[in-house]
Amino acid sequence: MWHLLAVFISGLSLGGMAYLARKLSRNRLPTWIVPVLAALGMFGYLAVYDYTWYSYKTEQVRITQPDADILFFNQKRERGFFKPWSLINPAINSFYIFDGKSKHREQDGEILVEYFMYEFIKDPIERQQVYMAVLNCTTQERAVILQGKTAKATQHEKIDTSDLFYQKLCR
Repeated sequence: MWHLLAVFISGLSLGGMAYLARKLSRNRLPTWIVPVLAALGMFGYLAVYDYTWYSYKTEQVRITQPDADILFFNQKRERGFFKPWSLINPAINSFYIFDGKSKHREQDGEILVEYFMYEFIKDPIERQQVYMAVLNCTTQERAVILQGKTAKATQHEKIDTSDLFYQKLCR
């Protein structure tokens, strides 16, 4: 909501400056300069927001979790038709973090590690998803459950020893 307001303010500011420049030049500047500069202001704000969102979010996580052993991974970049700057260099739209906290236990002779992963997603309304994961260090399998979903919606996957979580949690 606040970003939409900022987009309009950017457009009005640059469009207003162009209008003022046109009037100060006694209408010697062309009329099309006002809407063009207003659009450039709006697109400029959106581009800056796109490229600074990831660093802002990671800094926000580090401030709220100063003592944690935080691991940032799996950054997703997307290209968009309405974001022409993303065709050249796509910005990060989603990333996962692991806060370093896990529980180890042994069950039926197998070592199980439970931990949470958090996904930050930049949509028009920013959101966060929480995943609970159970890593079986003995059989090298991982089950990931989205918070609020049933066990039937669980994703099972086979992992190898080069997996980041296997190396970190199954020592």
